[in-house]
Amino acid sequence: MLSSAFLSGSPPAPIPIVAKAATVAPVIVTEVRPAAPPEPVRRVVQAYDFETPPPAELFSNSIVPRPGAAEEGNRYCLKGDFSKEYDVQAVSWHNWQKPLFAFTENEELEFDYYLTKAAPWANCSLTDAPNYGLLLESHSPGKWLHARLRLSDFSRTQVGGEIPPTSGTSVHCVVIQCPAIPGAEIYVDNLKLTSKDADPRGSAGNSAPR
Repeated sequence: MLSSAFLSGSPPAPIPIVAKAATVAPVIVTEVRPAAPPEPVRRVVQAYDFETPPPAELFSNSIVPRPGAAEEGNRYCLKGDFSKEYDVQAVSWHNWQKPLFAFTENEELEFDYYLTKAAPWANCSLTDAPNYGLLLESHSPGKWLHARLRLSDFSRTQVGGEIPPTSGTSVHCVVIQCPAIPGAEIYVDNLKLTSKDADPRGSAGNSAPR
């Protein structure tokens, strides 16, 4: 039915429009941090995985099956020998005829090690005259551990404090050891020396870079 206003010719009253408040999405501010630069690929200078016998003049320790869980392609390692003179179990990489390498601050030693019993300490030393040492952080027994040691962190103690090796210092022997306590044995695998410097001479050893 038509309204009286329409029939009388008067326009209908306008329907009021109520504006709705706009919905505002909350602004979430997050801190954008730049991504850390990727670590440069390190050149492998020397590497030994002991899957094939290494040069006899460099290692005198026995090659034995790896303790713990077996891994495909990684079955053998070096077993530490007892040194009565120093009362330690030790694995050594040595060459008394010529240096294994000369110290530079850009180089690192890496290796896996396994202790059969908790030890009060374990360390790695660069043996020459004098010796430089570095304690290994973990002594947890019964599992494979990985060490990555910067040569610049090694030091020897003398009057005046800790003295690092100087650039060019010859290293004839690397020793990885723990005290010879009953039941304690040490095993070492995947030993390598790396550098962040490019070198066209390539690498040495009996293993591929890991």
